Order: sequence, then structure tokens, then C-alpha cells
Amino acid sequence: MQFYRFRTLDNLLGKRKELENQEIYFASPEQQNDPMEGYHDIYFQGDSVMWESFFKNYLFLLDEVFIQIQTQKPRSQFKEPNHIGISYEWNKLPKFRQAHLKNILEDFLSNNEIQDLISELSMNHRQFSLPEIKLYLPSIHSFAINSLNNIYSKLGLPIFKGKLNINNNLNKDFFLLRDQSENNNDEKLMFPYMLSIIEQQRILYKLTIKKLTAKSKFLIEGFPNFYIKQLMPLLYQKWYSACFMNKESSTSSSVWGSYGSNHTGICLIFNSEMKNESLTLGLYTPNFSNESNTYEQRLTPKKFYCIEYGKEPNSFNLFTSLGRINPLDLDRNWLINFKGEISYLRSSVFQNYNVWHESYHDTFIKNITRKSKDWRYENEYRLILDEFCYDYSNPKDRTLRYEFSSLHGLIFGINTPEKDKIKIIKLIYKKCIEHKRTDFKFYQAYFCHKTQSIQHMPLHLIKFKI
Repeated sequence: MQFYRFRTLDNLLGKRKELENQEIYFASPEQQNDPMEGYHDIYFQGDSVMWESFFKNYLFLLDEVFIQIQTQKPRSQFKEPNHIGISYEWNKLPKFRQAHLKNILEDFLSNNEIQDLISELSMNHRQFSLPEIKLYLPSIHSFAINSLNNIYSKLGLPIFKGKLNINNNLNKDFFLLRDQSENNNDEKLMFPYMLSIIEQQRILYKLTIKKLTAKSKFLIEGFPNFYIKQLMPLLYQKWYSACFMNKESSTSSSVWGSYGSNHTGICLIFNSEMKNESLTLGLYTPNFSNESNTYEQRLTPKKFYCIEYGKEPNSFNLFTSLGRINPLDLDRNWLINFKGEISYLRSSVFQNYNVWHESYHDTFIKNITRKSKDWRYENEYRLILDEFCYDYSNPKDRTLRYEFSSLHGLIFGINTPEKDKIKIIKLIYKKCIEHKRTDFKFYQAYFCHKTQSIQHMPLHLIKFKI
């Protein structure tokens, strides 16, 4: 089977020189034209051990952020500390650090409201959506800040004077309204509660501080969303994709108009190979060599994934999808609390770890190879790069080279300038001489009135003798 990849003249002949270098660029989800790329339907469902761990890691990250803020130069411009993650090896932390973090957690859990909250969250295996958790976290944040302040005050280093007296009698109201709205299928019941949460956030600004600095504002108001954001890398690795289409899309005028730069671009035609019952394209990727102890470029078959349109994303429980954490830290930091109590979710992960990990990876792939039905006209296939074994954050590292033999030919757009056609033909001629090829195919796109579609005319006169 052959796959079609539309590229602009600038990508092929400009700074990137994709045609000359035989390269394919893998774009991040943010660079794609669909804002829902890679959307995950995340929910939270766990027992008291898991919810306690959720708040434990919330507090530990909050403390780490506070320390970073305090050690910054007084007049330095504040930047969100995205470099601080949630992963840590508990046994490698200094004893004084362990004791300090335990003290913060114990102070937090000593609040009756927090104990009631954990009971409500874990009752009857309730399932909470990500928006619900985002909505509720700000109302809990005052307790977290107070606990941090209590411990630092004992050390003679108070965060602020006094105590945050935030009225938090909303726990039961929240769950009552939530259950009512769920039973009645009426989301309107939640709006008054949402407005109440927003009002609390306004109160948090005032506190005992007359004017909040950017650092204080982040610590007091911005942290809840920051915590959720920092949880996401624990779920799945970053990923990138290179998009292809089938032959049908190469006859679509709208596709040529959108992806072929108003018909001035080029459509590359790639041959695929069958490997392990999958259609693949060979690309040079970094592979670790034990002999040289470095990464070496090796030709690797990359699978073509067919995009599914209109399919709902696979939902999954965040608490059983923390696949980026090594098993030992997952056990210590999430599935078992400091009292030695074990979450019932532990068995779903470790009873058969290989089966769990296979299902976890399958969910990841399914969610990044689906799009809404609005994009069905693309007939897209994609190659996937993920950061399971290598960091591809640098765009240069995710521009991968293919073998010239994989490029069957190319199609000139209806409006491709003649001067650029000549450049491309000369470039391909050099490559054909280098690789001793006489079978490279050139085609010219044209509008067929009979089929009312774009068709490809073979340019038989343009052939090379080697």
C-alpha cells in the first residue's frame, strides 16, 4: 500500500530541505490543526488510600514550589516552575526532609473537614471527572496552605501572619448537589456551587496580604491548576506524529487546497512495508547501543496507524494509569500510605503487571489515533513518535530520515510554479544517480471534469537513464 504526504514548497525546498535530506518532521499535538488532538477522558476513582495519596502529593509539590519561590532572588521575575515534577524516590530523601513532609501531611489530615472530604470522595467508589476535581481543588487549597504555614511557623519561618479563615461548609453541599444532578441528569444544579467556588478564589486573593506579588498569587491562587498540570506527565509520555493520507484524499480538491498550499505544494508518495502484520515505513531513529554506551541511528520500521473518526475517547482512571512512574515509586508514593494501608487498586496494577501495562499502552494509542467525524475527509494515517525511550522535545531530534527507495514518486500540484518543478526534478535526478534508480515516478495533478475530482497524470517523458 502507498501513503500520500502533502508538503509545502517551503518545507521541501526551504530551510528544512526535507526533500534533499529525505526527512519527515514529527509535529507535537499543539502544532496540529485539531485542538482536540490526543484528548484523554480522565476520571478519578479510588479508596481513602488513593485520595490520601492524591493530597499527599499535592502537599509535597506545594512545599517544593514554596521552597523554590523562597530561594529565588527577591526582585527576580517570577516564572511558573514547570521544571518541578511530582515524581520522587521517597527512600532517597534525607531523613529531615521525610520528617518535614510527614508533618505537613499529618497537619493537613488532622482537619475534620479533610477527613470528611476523603470519606465522601471514596464512598461507593464514586467516579469524578477531571473538570469536577479542577473545580473543587481551590476550596481545599486553603487547608493545604494553612498546613504549610503551621509547620513553617514552628520553624520560625511563617509564610504569612495569622491563619486563613475560609469557611468550607461546602463539602456535603457539593456531593449532595453532584448526586442530585447525576440522578436527575441535570447539570444546572452544579452552577450555584461553581459560583461559590469562584467567590472563594476571590477571597483567597485578599487573605492577610494587602497586595499579592506574582509569586504569592501563584502560590495561593494558581497552584491547584498547576498540580493538575504536573500530574499529566505521570500518565503518558509526550508524543509526536507525522500525517499521511490514502490515495482517495490525493484526489480531493479541498485537501489539496488545505494541505497542498492552495495546490502549489507537492504530494509525496511513499511505499510501505509489511512488518509484524503492520504496514510500516523505515525511519532512522536513535537506538541505545550497549557497546558504545551512546545512541546510534538505526533504520527502524514505524507503524502506520489508521485514524478512527467519530469514536469517543477511551476513558480511564487516573489512579490506575500512572504508567510513567516506576513500579516501586508507584507503590510507595500512591498505592500504600504511611500507615502501611494498601489501596484495593494495587491488585489491578500488580496482579499481572504485563497485562496491565499492555492495556495502559493500548488506551494511549487509541486516544491519539482518533479524531472527530468532522475530519473524516482526510482519511488520515499517522506515524507516531513517543518519548518512552528518548527525549524528542527538540524539533531537530524528531526530524527523521527515510531511505530514498521508500519514496515511490511525487505529484506536482495544479499551481506548482514551473521553476520549482525544475528544481525538484534536478534534485531527484541527483538522488537517482546516487542510488542507481530508474523507477522514480512524477505525476501532474489536474482537474478531471468527468469525475469532478483531482486526478494524477503520469509524466512519462521525465525519466532518468543511469
